[in-house]
Amino acid sequence: MKKQKNSILEIILRYSYILFLFFITSCSDVKLNRITNAIFIKNFNISNYSFGEIKWTLKCKYSEIYEEDNTIKCKMPNIYIYKKDVLSSEMKSQYGYADLLKRIFYLEKNALVKSHTENIWLTTDKIYFDYKTEVIFSNSPTKIYKNNLTIYSQGFEAKSDLSNIKIKKHTTQITNN
Repeated sequence: MKKQKNSILEIILRYSYILFLFFITSCSDVKLNRITNAIFIKNFNISNYSFGEIKWTLKCKYSEIYEEDNTIKCKMPNIYIYKKDVLSSEMKSQYGYADLLKRIFYLEKNALVKSHTENIWLTTDKIYFDYKTEVIFSNSPTKIYKNNLTIYSQGFEAKSDLSNIKIKKHTTQITNN
């Protein structure tokens, strides 16, 4: 009887050892996803200054900030762009993304850009803003409004205050008020 208990114990130990080795080797190729260290902030604001002058301000209703790669995801972003400390234009949309290392903003879903200096505004679905070069552009269908003109285009490129607009594939409509 004692010999039988020892053999049962030996069998259990051997199988336990085999199971242990199986679990160790089967988990060796598993890569665990790193949990992101996002910071969630409601009503977030950040501004960029150069030589004491404000260049832009980003305001987000809801934001996710990823410090490890200097990016920000926004819901309901508003970007205010300044020239010599005076508001020159503003952009807004439903969603946005900022890469502070590459110095770009990406806005999508009902994006609107309004120039306070050129009396122009436009709407599109996706827009990029390179704040290092102060250029905004889009390859998406765009409507540009100035006075009684409406221009429909398949994208554009312009300075951030909507001056020097280069319109891609466009049609123009004149309305009488």
